[in-house]
Amino acid sequence: MPPAAGARALLSTKARQRLPRAAADALQTVRSHRLQPLCSPHNAAIATRGFHTSPSLLDRPDDPNAGNAPSADSNKDKDNGAATGKNPSAETPEPAAAENSQPVESPARVEAEPAAAPAAVVDVDARREKLKSAGYGSARARASRNSRVEDHPAPKVPSWFLSDSHVSLYEYRALGVPATRLPPLGEEDRQQLVMVMENVLDQAALSEAEVQQQKDMLLRFATRHSSDDSLVRRLPRSFRAFHAAAFFQVLLAVYHSRANPNDAHIELLRQHHADCLKTRPLWWPLPEKLVSGDAQRWLANARFDAPPGSGIHISPLAKRPDPEYSVCMELLAALQSQLAAHPSSGTRSESRPPPVVLAMLNSQGPTIANKVIQDVATDLKADVVHFSAHSIARLVGGHLSQNQYSARGSVAMLGYAAAEMNGRLALRPDAESDQVGMVAVELPSRLRSFLSPREGAAPGLSNGRWEDMQIGTALEGFIAAVNTNRHLHKHLPYRPLAGEIEVEEDTRDLLIHIHDYVEMSSLYPAIIHKFRAVADRMSMPGRKVMVVGSSAGDMSKSQWRDQLEDLGRDGNAHVVAFHASEKDMNGVLNSVLANLDNRRQNTDNIEDLLRAMVGDQVPITLTEFSTAAGDKIPEQIHKILRSTLDKHVYDAQWVHRLVSLMVGGQTGPRDEYGASELAYAVQFMLDRNKRWADIYPSVRPPYFSPLSIPRSPTSYSPDDPSSDNNNISGEAGGSKEYSSAEKKLLSGLINAKDIYTTFADIIVPQETKESLIGLTTLSLLRPEAFSYGVLKTEHIPGCLLYGPPGTGKTLLAKAVAKESGASVLEVSAADINDKWVGQSEKNVQALFSLARKLAPCVLFLDEADALLGARRSGAGRAAHREVITQFLREWDGLTAGGGGGSSSSSPAGKYFIMVATNRPFDLDEAVLRRLPRKILVDLPLTPEREAVLRVMLRDETIAQDVDLAALAKDTELYSGSDLKNLCVSAAMEAVREEVRAKEAWRNRGEEGEGEEYQFPERRVLEKRHFEKGLRDISASISGDMESLKAIRKFDEQYGDAGRKRKVRRGIGFEVVPDDGKGLSGEARVRQVETAAAA
Repeated sequence: MPPAAGARALLSTKARQRLPRAAADALQTVRSHRLQPLCSPHNAAIATRGFHTSPSLLDRPDDPNAGNAPSADSNKDKDNGAATGKNPSAETPEPAAAENSQPVESPARVEAEPAAAPAAVVDVDARREKLKSAGYGSARARASRNSRVEDHPAPKVPSWFLSDSHVSLYEYRALGVPATRLPPLGEEDRQQLVMVMENVLDQAALSEAEVQQQKDMLLRFATRHSSDDSLVRRLPRSFRAFHAAAFFQVLLAVYHSRANPNDAHIELLRQHHADCLKTRPLWWPLPEKLVSGDAQRWLANARFDAPPGSGIHISPLAKRPDPEYSVCMELLAALQSQLAAHPSSGTRSESRPPPVVLAMLNSQGPTIANKVIQDVATDLKADVVHFSAHSIARLVGGHLSQNQYSARGSVAMLGYAAAEMNGRLALRPDAESDQVGMVAVELPSRLRSFLSPREGAAPGLSNGRWEDMQIGTALEGFIAAVNTNRHLHKHLPYRPLAGEIEVEEDTRDLLIHIHDYVEMSSLYPAIIHKFRAVADRMSMPGRKVMVVGSSAGDMSKSQWRDQLEDLGRDGNAHVVAFHASEKDMNGVLNSVLANLDNRRQNTDNIEDLLRAMVGDQVPITLTEFSTAAGDKIPEQIHKILRSTLDKHVYDAQWVHRLVSLMVGGQTGPRDEYGASELAYAVQFMLDRNKRWADIYPSVRPPYFSPLSIPRSPTSYSPDDPSSDNNNISGEAGGSKEYSSAEKKLLSGLINAKDIYTTFADIIVPQETKESLIGLTTLSLLRPEAFSYGVLKTEHIPGCLLYGPPGTGKTLLAKAVAKESGASVLEVSAADINDKWVGQSEKNVQALFSLARKLAPCVLFLDEADALLGARRSGAGRAAHREVITQFLREWDGLTAGGGGGSSSSSPAGKYFIMVATNRPFDLDEAVLRRLPRKILVDLPLTPEREAVLRVMLRDETIAQDVDLAALAKDTELYSGSDLKNLCVSAAMEAVREEVRAKEAWRNRGEEGEGEEYQFPERRVLEKRHFEKGLRDISASISGDMESLKAIRKFDEQYGDAGRKRKVRRGIGFEVVPDDGKGLSGEARVRQVETAAAA
């Protein structure tokens, strides 16, 4: 084929006749016809009412009882229509809208009833009797009929909602104006693209032999000599690709920088594409080395469906910067797929496809999301209604007679709740979290009362159904504001776009954009369900109504990110991630837009509370900080308002405080509540905040409330780098973002300042202390030694402390927490186990993620056999097996961030697990494998018992008759805990003697006037006190304990020193020779001779 042959063919005036007939037939599609539009929600046609139900409840997809009780009259209409072969709905004219919305019998209906078959009448009578017997004719049904949706007042649409920022009509941003005209490509890109299209044509061209071969294949298939239809299916696609390449080659040849956009050739090309091609690839599979990004955008976004004579235009998505453009095209493809999808085949009302949710990863506020959705809607030629949790609270809350002052409710406070969940709301220091249901969901702490079960439901309607019906009616009315807006704009003296085809109501596609979709799915999922039900009711042939969601947050907010992942993983939404560029298309910083969103929401909240407090008697003019007369406020006041209202979204308590200062800060009548009054209240509040800061230096911005002072104010120092990591009130607890499960585990974070035990206070072998110090603190003492070699990437992941009860295992953990310098997190089985299925595994996952955030961190599991016991088969053991499996996977699995074999950059970024138990033989073998250091904490011998007694009694006064060495010999089999109890018992006996001495002094009558018995300054512990203690406190260990034998067997198999002992061979018992060490040497886990040899 000669170069540009396809281009010259299409430039001809008879280009359409020169197309191959097979290609023309394959490309020709049936034009979709539009049926008669249904009525709008405000003028809805009233269905014929039966005796058992309200017409508004017929065929409502969001009504759980819909379809259970069909109307007898409606079935009679269906029977009549079937008998006459006509459409009953077409014969019944639409009744005139009446104020009381009473059903009207049509003449066609009256005439059709006598023609009904007698069998149908009998069937209707039988159905009526059956429904009556089922309760549909009962008093309960009559009570329900008294609460019809028609009786609900129509929602009053405020003027602010009809603005373009909430209700956006396509006519006012339509393609076809000069601003949307397709710009010509650069000369280099244009020439390169012409050559690429030429290569496409060359590859698609057929030789004469190939043409003859394909003719033969088609002939054989047509004469049924072959069943291979691949060529029949492949030819239309090849023709379309050939046609598109030739078309764009022609367009590139004539559409250059010097061409007139209104040229007749360009208009013919536009018309040719609109009539013949009709397809628009959102991405062209062309070589990236040959086609630049600008050329790809130009090809994918050229629009030929503008009004005739307006030229070729470009989609607004093409103007998006590179980080956003590809995501916008993916979002457009996702919405187009829903427009092209068939209606759901499910029989239930909940059978709906998942909506598309745009996840704004690095922005806050609805402005950026609204602009993206609006540009996509322009590409789809659709109207948009923008909602957010804040606007729903204002609209629906007002319809339900809820407000922020005297009638707070779950809907009216929805904006605050969503802002707290996505991080826009400034939290108070005492914010806490709650958990609801099977999955841990963090609810706003100060809004729990508003999320309780709804009250005040209408009589006869249970479970808040009355309020649900009101919400459904309100949402339908607010969505119908599109038609209201279009009706108002028809009477304006100007038109937005000359030549735009007039559209009737309910004929253009509609996008219902719900910002804060993720937050509302957790806080009030019923409203999301209502939105989708209204969209289903408003959809019709030739018109689609879709719900598209968005949510803005920060990737560092783990809770928001987890909710997004759960939403997509559970199939409840198609999540499309979006990373906004630093500036929008107009060059405005995203941070400026976020501040503007905060200012608008704060101003709206102030205005709503002010209106609920003072009513409508006094004008409220807070919009754009101007007065009622339109006078601009001074720049200084404007700066104060901006600096205060732009930083955060404030909670309801702060708004109430500010509005109270606006209303009550000055006496006398008011002409208006405007920016001046708002600035006065803000300055009043700021002055009072300074007074609170002078009185209580620990108060924190932005609320400066003395009631929100942290419980440990001296420990909070956000700017102090020397803040203790172990303090939950300081850096470890306040400077990082924690999930709800991690916050629950933070209660086990040990504060080193509250511990007084050191390694010097614990009497254990020196090698045991050195082992623990080396495992937990060595990397902090010599960090440079851990920056290379094997210590850079590997470390010992944990150690096991085992031995008889009371030997000091927990004391060693306390000493580690006091002197290691690392964060120590104590965990028990109660912190991990949960009654909900799967929640225990999530708690294990949260434990290790928290340890990584607190790194360097030591995880201490006391009595670990309760949590990490061996996995055995049997009933009720499945949950335990799953918990241990998750624990082991997190410990040093492939995804572990700090276990053995970790890829952490430094040992400081790892965690260390210290396990203590009295029953090491019950631990799972896989757990033992992950504890390479197994340290025995054995019973103390006589010298060790004497040392323990001296440590315990170092601050006591000991009498001369007390011999601690002899006392140590008398305490055979005593553990360290037993010795501690012995010392405490002796000290308490000494105190009791002092009290008895005072009573005896009083009984002898030695008490004179002004005299009072004087207790000794310090008690003195004598021998008799310890003898009394020995009688009260006995040894908790005996030599024949089964658990002690099991520990000895475990030590022989796994212990550090026990495994080196020579195993005895033979049968029978051997007598241990008496070496003078007493019973403790015989009862110890490691026998006396082993200990002495060691």
